[in-house]
Amino acid sequence: AAAQLVAVAPTLAHAAANEPNAAANEPKAAPADKALKRGGLPASVGALLDELKLSKYKRRFKQEDVTEVDMLLAELKLPSGAVDLRNILTELGMSVGHRERLMLALLRAAEQQR
Repeated sequence: AAAQLVAVAPTLAHAAANEPNAAANEPKAAPADKALKRGGLPASVGALLDELKLSKYKRRFKQEDVTEVDMLLAELKLPSGAVDLRNILTELGMSVGHRERLMLALLRAAEQQR
């Protein structure tokens, strides 16, 4: 069996050398995170942060179990939701500009859901 593996390895290496773009030409499946929800936002906070170029906050959101966009949208529906959400985002370490970028995306999506 070991001799067969040794014999196959050079063949695979040769095939890869002759077709370096073979893997690049294969269609790639979209990650589950990228599945769109109502309002055009991804389902996961991590994917949304990536989309908004705020991925440096992903670890902190995950540490605090803020992982679903629906959680943030539900917060906005509460009477003082926008203020509370801004406070949460502050606690998560987001700068004013980054908080507002995320808030605008969430508010637009919430408006489209109505």
